[in-house]
Amino acid sequence: MRSAETNKEMKFAQQSDAVGDNQMHEPKTENATQTEGEIYRHAQRGFILCDRLHHMVFEKYMKNIAHRSQHWVLLYLQRNGGSAWQKEIAEAMEVSPAAMTGTVKKLEKSGYVTKTVVDRDNRQNQITLTPQGAELLKRGKQQVDEINQKMFVGIDSADLVCFARCLQRMEENLYEMLREADVDADPFAPPRKHP
Repeated sequence: MRSAETNKEMKFAQQSDAVGDNQMHEPKTENATQTEGEIYRHAQRGFILCDRLHHMVFEKYMKNIAHRSQHWVLLYLQRNGGSAWQKEIAEAMEVSPAAMTGTVKKLEKSGYVTKTVVDRDNRQNQITLTPQGAELLKRGKQQVDEINQKMFVGIDSADLVCFARCLQRMEENLYEMLREADVDADPFAPPRKHP
């Protein structure tokens, strides 16, 4: 049985749904009522659409800074003390060693990383972030900050706090579902090695 507060939230969601229908391309009549499932689906579609649009905007803004895979390598290095083994980076990014070799060559040619070969057959490569690479990441962060600022225009801080709480709760629920299914609950962890 739903509480009065839940009913108020459902009514608000229905009203919000009617306002946002143009963006979702789903015409509704003014007096249409939605089931709880329809509200969930509408929220999910909106969430997925915003994620895709954010990704498209991110790609557009960042294309003058670095290719996405190069940017991720630089971020990985920065988050791991400025250097890491090439094989470790490839595993973390779930790409083949050959693909990582190509990415590292481009980054090295641009002066964003240095590569130190530890053994003679090129299997042990230490990749290190250079000051130019760190500067590129700084410019990238400024671009991301600009994207985020523009993305939230017209949304007051109280709504953002509520939105952040909702996302946190959704994240907790999804992690719990993964734990119940006995799935590795870290989406950013390197893939598990299967015997």
